[in-house]
Amino acid sequence: MNPGTARTLVAAAIIADLIGMMVMSPTAWFWLAILAAVLAVCPAVFARKAPQISGIVILILSVGVAVMAYPAHKKSMDQYVERVKQQADKRKAMKPAPTAEKAMKKDEEVADKAVTPAPAAETAKKMDDEVVAKEAELTTKSK
Repeated sequence: MNPGTARTLVAAAIIADLIGMMVMSPTAWFWLAILAAVLAVCPAVFARKAPQISGIVILILSVGVAVMAYPAHKKSMDQYVERVKQQADKRKAMKPAPTAEKAMKKDEEVADKAVTPAPAAETAKKMDDEVVAKEAELTTKSK
């Protein structure tokens, strides 16, 4: 294996481990540790001397970190599954939306019950007649 490639893989594994430790998600930490282990396998197996030793050390550390992060990852996934199940139960419990036929029937019932407004001219004439009648009452009372 080319020594430059081996060093690059070791550096990538170290970076993956460091990012995994900085991330707040236990799942990301676990999977980045797995990625670092995968990246460190090639230098550990195929490289010569210094890169091989570095690869072996990073591989052991990455596997250890993955083992250490697994319980937190498992707990996080269990919580996620519970939350998804609760949301699914809420959706099932919600009243389903009315079908189109029911909505159309309801609209027709409302339309049938609605009172048609009188034309504006008739309404204005009624108002004028009422005003004239009240004025006539007032003038007869005042005499």
